Amino acid sequence: MYSESNGNNTVNEEIDLYREHLADGDDDCFGYKENAKKVAEQLRKTAPPFVYAICGKWGTGKSSFLVQLIDELPTSNEKALIVYFNAWQGTIYDDILVGFINELIQPLKDCLPVGISKKVQKVAKVLFDTIREVFKDLHVCTKFLNKLYEKSSKSAKEGLSPKAILKERFQQIGGILADNNFTVYVIIDELDRCSPDVAVKMIETLSMIFAADDQLRNKVELHNKSSEEKEQEREVPFKYILSIDEHFLAKSFAHQYDMKLDEAYLYFTKFIQFKYHFPPKKWDIFVAKCLNKHKSLKSSLCYESSNDFVKILELLDTTPREAGRILIYVLDWNRFHFKNSIKNAKVPGNLNEDIRPVVNIFLFLHACVKMIYPSTMPWYVNQKVFKDFIVYKKKDAHTENLEEYIDTKNNESSGAEFLKDHEYVEKLKMLKMLKKCTNNLDELLSQYCKNEDVNIYANAVFEECLKT
Repeated sequence: MYSESNGNNTVNEEIDLYREHLADGDDDCFGYKENAKKVAEQLRKTAPPFVYAICGKWGTGKSSFLVQLIDELPTSNEKALIVYFNAWQGTIYDDILVGFINELIQPLKDCLPVGISKKVQKVAKVLFDTIREVFKDLHVCTKFLNKLYEKSSKSAKEGLSPKAILKERFQQIGGILADNNFTVYVIIDELDRCSPDVAVKMIETLSMIFAADDQLRNKVELHNKSSEEKEQEREVPFKYILSIDEHFLAKSFAHQYDMKLDEAYLYFTKFIQFKYHFPPKKWDIFVAKCLNKHKSLKSSLCYESSNDFVKILELLDTTPREAGRILIYVLDWNRFHFKNSIKNAKVPGNLNEDIRPVVNIFLFLHACVKMIYPSTMPWYVNQKVFKDFIVYKKKDAHTENLEEYIDTKNNESSGAEFLKDHEYVEKLKMLKMLKKCTNNLDELLSQYCKNEDVNIYANAVFEECLKT
């Protein structure tokens, strides 16, 4: 909770990033609704079964996109049903497959028209009974499949494994839905928050049992059927929508199967038939709406800075969630620390407002490192990296060769050879970001630093800011 005195009144304003949804684009800053319509249209027209992936890094806005997408999907009036499964929450069970089956079957039982629901329940009775029994003790999935096998009829057991029986049950349920022209959209979210073994198992099981689409097998089976059987052939009406971070899942498969990352990526994408990637962000609307949500904070920010923030965001590979946090960081400083920093740096009164946009650019870039590459912060601060790249803008080999720069700085601090591990890679990424900004912000900074005193005092105020 922030408090600010205003005459006789005290203005209280609570800034809660998640409650305000600054980072998730809930006001549709990025045109999610229009893109969701296009994806929904593709989902409607494409014959099932298939897996469609909504791809993006953490914080990109996948959940916000799903909110818009759900509004565009067919409703029950159009003989469609949406099932939502949060994979991360599903890990409360000893095996995620048991939780998924329960979440998938329960809406079919509760939300379908009575006549169809009874038919589904009849086929799924063994599934329901088995799930209830397993849930009591939270046994592993193997126990679930074994009990399912035990409860199946003798004829079903002949020549079939427990997994085959499970697949057969879902095909029967799919047949009932297809006979009544019902389509089920199954949204699977938060897979990229699960442990690697859980994420891999969920995707592989989805492909093998629930969304199986073996084209060659289907072609052979169809070829061997009579003309009458071919006419009766029905599509399994399940359409699966995954919300995923591809990079995370590739690492999960690499970890699980001891693969190289590029090999793991190629392997796991074989399980996905269609993908949607978020287009480049247009940050102007996002920044404007973030600032408008906090008018008291916006009033403390000079007009030029909001345009500068948009230009910087366009240079970066960041997400709405990170961008929202960066904005709050800069706004917070402007509202609560600007006056004290100006005072401590002994800035002449006539330069107060001249240096503000320069300091805001420094602060914004500093916040980018803090939010995007947090693991590099101790090294970044201790080695005064920001000064080298942004404030002093050194143009020698010391900063031109980024790997050499890291090695030099690490040798200065530890005197030992630095291994090129994950930490090294993160530092290299962070320096590339600063380097890119250095190459593109000279013109932006020069329009404010026409007077050398502005540059000198802006650096001094920034130093005071870092102390706060």
